[in-house]
Amino acid sequence: MFKKKLIYLGVIILLLIIFIGASFIDKKSPQNTNETNQIISLILSQPTQGLETESISECFQDTKRYYYVSPECCDGLNPIYDDKGDYLCALGGFTGRGDETCPNSLNLTNCTKIWKDE
Repeated sequence: MFKKKLIYLGVIILLLIIFIGASFIDKKSPQNTNETNQIISLILSQPTQGLETESISECFQDTKRYYYVSPECCDGLNPIYDDKGDYLCALGGFTGRGDETCPNSLNLTNCTKIWKDE
């Protein structure tokens, strides 16, 4: 009888470990939708001021979606595109002030990398 309870306890512990472990699966690489893939293609087709694009991140401000582009090197501008893939402005650059056209209210948060040059 004690052996049977011990086996049941072992099975329950094993199931708990499996369920808890499943909750820690890496969810940082979302599946891109067809619309997102089209915007990524549109962004990658834009001129890059001589620097290759290293990555594209999807960011939010309130409920509005933006795309933040990181160049391969340090002093390049970081273009920002709206949710339709239209150029909005750029951050960063040599001076750190970007192209000086970004609205002061722009505060991108909750960014997730959706494309990376490999």
